Amino acid sequence: MLADKDFAAYYLCYRDTPRTVNVLRHFRMVYQTAPVYLVCDGGDDFSAVAREFGCAYRRHDENIGLQIKTTQGRMAAWFNRLAMVANATDAAWILFLEDDVLIRKPMADPLYPMTGNHAPGRAFQGPLGEMIFNRHPHLKNLGYGGGGGTLIARSLISEVWDNFHTRHVYDFDTWTRWVRGWNASDLWLTACVMYLGHQYGPNPDLAETARHPHWRESDCAIIHGDGWQ
Repeated sequence: MLADKDFAAYYLCYRDTPRTVNVLRHFRMVYQTAPVYLVCDGGDDFSAVAREFGCAYRRHDENIGLQIKTTQGRMAAWFNRLAMVANATDAAWILFLEDDVLIRKPMADPLYPMTGNHAPGRAFQGPLGEMIFNRHPHLKNLGYGGGGGTLIARSLISEVWDNFHTRHVYDFDTWTRWVRGWNASDLWLTACVMYLGHQYGPNPDLAETARHPHWRESDCAIIHGDGWQ
């Protein structure tokens, strides 16, 4: 099981203060001392919420969001915020908290370097998939995710940022022509991780309310979706 010292939570917030408070209240019932980095995405002032729940807090003027128009510049800004959190902690893992994530008991140790939700039939296809699996034949096509409740090794975030910011290995302008409809930054993070040869896989300790009608009766520690709020 993941203890408080094993991970840090990254929480990109905007304007829905009651939902943010509810997420953090439930989180602190399970993890009293795990570091939480509350990052305001150009929205309301969450400094009081951060003090109440013992979060490190930073506010940015620019609203980037999770559903973004994927360009090199926009992805750079999104990755930079995530990299700042990775550089601020020495915890082994980073947990993505969002306004629809419920942590209801201690989380199991991750099975993959990046692990999160999975939709049946969701897998890398076309030129992007061919590029990834031609580069790294050992990888399995277990789908992509990266949304709320995802756990990712902190070292991977630093590696992705270095390859993006310093080595310039990602070409989102080309990738977006290959994949239509991908406008979520966390989905692109999955592709970046796989491009570097690291496995993404589904987390059996995470239940999606939209896909698991009996999530309340499940033994999952992480619940993602609107149904629990």
